[in-house]
Amino acid sequence: MLRKGEPVFSVEAKTALMSGKKLRRAKVTLARGKESWQCTLDAQDFAFRSLKLPDSEALDPVGRFQERMRHLDTFAGAFFGLYERFLDERADAKRWATTLKEVHKWLADRGARK
Repeated sequence: MLRKGEPVFSVEAKTALMSGKKLRRAKVTLARGKESWQCTLDAQDFAFRSLKLPDSEALDPVGRFQERMRHLDTFAGAFFGLYERFLDERADAKRWATTLKEVHKWLADRGARK
């Protein structure tokens, strides 16, 4: 498991994924315009860890709370919407075979740094 650096450019991460190993944890960033939501997703428990929401612009405590709840709702809707799309694709054997080929090509084409 990589604990530091940028796995996108890591030789170890590329090799592990090419050999079929699964991620145990992943840093996930969802963005919309200037807003971004960041968390760590624990694959074993399918649990979110350390969710960081976009900064609040509200000045009063009630407004900040309401804005945080909206941000949570937006994150949950986006994440589970993407997950539903993944499940639809995963359930279709032909689409999944095509996706796997595309993922392997993407991995093979990625530049890696030591």
